[in-house]
Amino acid sequence: MKKLSFTLALTALCLGAQPVVAETGSSIALILDASGSMNGKLKDGTVKINAAKKAVGDVVSRLPKDARLSFRAYGHQSHRSKKDCKDTQLLVDFAPSGEASTPVTEKMKPLKAQGYTPISYVLELAAKDVAGEGAQHRSLVLVSDGKETCDGDPCAVAKALAEADAKLVVHTIGFGVDAATKYQLQCIAKAARGKYFDASSADELAGALNTAAAEPAPKTEKMVIKKKKVVLGTLRINHLEKFHIQHKVLDAETGEKVDWIGEKKNPIQLKPGIYNVTFSKDVWKSVVVEGGKETVLEPGVLKFTRASGSGHHILDAETAEKRAYAHSGSTRVALIPSTYTITFGKAEWPNIEIKPGQVTVLKPGKLVLKDSEKLKHRKIHTQAGSYAGYVDSHNNERLLPPGKYALDIGDGERAEFEIKEGADMEVVLQ
Repeated sequence: MKKLSFTLALTALCLGAQPVVAETGSSIALILDASGSMNGKLKDGTVKINAAKKAVGDVVSRLPKDARLSFRAYGHQSHRSKKDCKDTQLLVDFAPSGEASTPVTEKMKPLKAQGYTPISYVLELAAKDVAGEGAQHRSLVLVSDGKETCDGDPCAVAKALAEADAKLVVHTIGFGVDAATKYQLQCIAKAARGKYFDASSADELAGALNTAAAEPAPKTEKMVIKKKKVVLGTLRINHLEKFHIQHKVLDAETGEKVDWIGEKKNPIQLKPGIYNVTFSKDVWKSVVVEGGKETVLEPGVLKFTRASGSGHHILDAETAEKRAYAHSGSTRVALIPSTYTITFGKAEWPNIEIKPGQVTVLKPGKLVLKDSEKLKHRKIHTQAGSYAGYVDSHNNERLLPPGKYALDIGDGERAEFEIKEGADMEVVLQ
């Protein structure tokens, strides 16, 4: 992870180089998440990106006349398969809200949710966008339904940006988020003098946007004090007793390892700061440790009732990147609370939600083939027609997610069958 000194220097340069307008009113840089996860649905069945467009349209049309507004989106230009960590665009530059509201609404209409979530990069660019604004209140309002999917820790970036610009405030709105995402967005807001808001519907999002846009910048008073002895904070990870894993603790700003935590070393003492904690191939970002206080990470647990010897990859549901691995010898995995896809050979079990402190039990079914034709390689296909694996007389059993499948039985024919959760399906070919 790169150091943030370059970011600070670049931000300071931008502050000095941009033309400055009269110091009045407020300047609001609105940032909308259009990553692939925004294609998900809210509890009422509304697609998130559609609900967000409606909420933003409602709010921008009612902003105070002395407010200046810009609009930036991310994740809308490249499909997530391209892993584009610079997918962001300033769609509407700063203008009085009365002039900007219609262009913002028009620019939102064609947005297609599809890409990655490069929050750290977006925050840096949005801070440059607002740097030339001489308003009394300069704020970024970030709407996101997911956590950072690229390099960098957005909380550490927000802290550096706030230190470089004393008038900058960052508010964040979690739109139907999981626990880890909420933690990260809360950290961003706290590090940059802002507030965090929860929203799970279009109406709640509009209310949160309206409140964030009207939120005054905190008054800053300066005083000189003598430095006191550093008071350490405590970091604890719950539910590690059954996992013999060392989790690296990294400084979020430098990426350097400062300690580790595990079953036999839990909790640990740390200097106040922002840290990243590794979980297998994943990273729990934006972990804030405060002096004299205990920070507790609450992972969830994924348990397989039975697992394949060849193993199962645990993929991030949004990016499809590998986060962990399970197999017949290791059927319990501690995971950052989020949503995952689990592989069963070429078949996938999607949308497995891991909740903080809870054990999610996965009960795959099993296809058992009894074939009179020895050594016959028979392909398994999903209901959608994609290849899911094979069975034959030597490997006549295969674990599968619940669902409908078809088995090649020869001469171009397929036999349909259904796998039920936790049950075996015996297919006899005579």
